[in-house]
Amino acid sequence: LLGANFLDYSGLSNLFPVDPIMARYFGTFAIEVGVGITVMSIMLTIFIELLTSKRHE
Repeated sequence: LLGANFLDYSGLSNLFPVDPIMARYFGTFAIEVGVGITVMSIMLTIFIELLTSKRHE
């Protein structure tokens, strides 16, 4: 993909006008933001399920 190794985000420098070091930074940052949003949404879902389960008992 893009002529780079797997998980080597410096290959994003072919798509965006940045040097490979900044492309690696942006790629890693985007993955971390995605993981953070995913964990937050799962925790929020669990919290809401626990909160609403008390009402139905």
